[in-house]
Amino acid sequence: MLDFYTGVARRLNRWRWLLWLFAACSVVFFAYTLLYYDGERHEALTLGSLCTLLWMLCLLAMTQAFSGPLPRVDPNTAWLHRVKVRLRRAISHVLAVVSTMLFLSVLLFSLKAAGIAL
Repeated sequence: MLDFYTGVARRLNRWRWLLWLFAACSVVFFAYTLLYYDGERHEALTLGSLCTLLWMLCLLAMTQAFSGPLPRVDPNTAWLHRVKVRLRRAISHVLAVVSTMLFLSVLLFSLKAAGIAL
C-alpha cells in the first residue's frame, strides 16, 4: 500500500501546480455560487465545487506526504537508527490507512452530492 501511494504521489508531484489551480478555481466558483448565483441548480453547483475542492486537497495532501523516498532499514546501521526508520515506516503505514479512509469519505460525500448513493 505504501509503494502504491508513493508511486502515485511521485507521478502527481509534477502536476502539483495544476492541482493548486483546480483548487483555486473551485474556491472561486464556490464563492461565486454562494454569493451571486441565484439559479435553480444553486445547491448542485455549490456542492460540486466543494467536492472538487475536497478532492484536490486530498490529492495535494497525498503528494505532500508520500512524494519523498521510502525509508529503508539497513542492517549495518546503528540500533537506534533502525528503530527510527521502522518507526517512520509504521507512521507512514498509518498515514496511508488514514488517507484511504479520507478518500473513501470524500467519495461518499461526492456520491451523496451527486444524488447517487443513499
